[in-house]
Amino acid sequence: GEGHDYYNPRQVRAPFMLAVGDRYREDDEDWEFSQEIRYAETMLLHFPAMSHTDFSSWSAMLRFAALRQQAGVPAKKSDLSAEEVFSYELPAGAESDAVYQSYEYLCRYLLAFFDTHLRGGAESAKFLAASPGRNGISKTLLKVKRRDPIPVPPSEEEFFRYLVDNGINAARDLFREVTEADPGARIFG
Repeated sequence: GEGHDYYNPRQVRAPFMLAVGDRYREDDEDWEFSQEIRYAETMLLHFPAMSHTDFSSWSAMLRFAALRQQAGVPAKKSDLSAEEVFSYELPAGAESDAVYQSYEYLCRYLLAFFDTHLRGGAESAKFLAASPGRNGISKTLLKVKRRDPIPVPPSEEEFFRYLVDNGINAARDLFREVTEADPGARIFG
């Protein structure tokens, strides 16, 4: 966290999910931020078939409207304008299918993530813990990286209380454990 102006990834305690598309590189700022999160579960979803705009429902609506237009289905009042549909370049064949499937999988993972961490959903947790292949998803459409959190180091006050309650040798061992697990951990000051 030294290089971040408005946030400190070492302060993140809540589960963290990052979804990226075709332009993803491991030297991206978002990826670097997620790598610095130590005390929260982190999950990276990489959808190689998706571009930046494919992550919004607007993109999905444009694709759907363009496909309906191509199929000759008459427009309804609630449909997008012809200008919006005709200005959109619809990917062809397998590329279009991959984007649709990827968007669906993104939505499934987001729903499972929120259900697991906000509601305690056991089935959703199993889905998130399983590999994409086990969930019926091709590794050409989704790659997942996970990292479990390490224990949060004690605060200065908690460490002092531990020292008083358990003695100097136990406190020294705790300090060693904390700094071995996370060399950047700060207990004091």
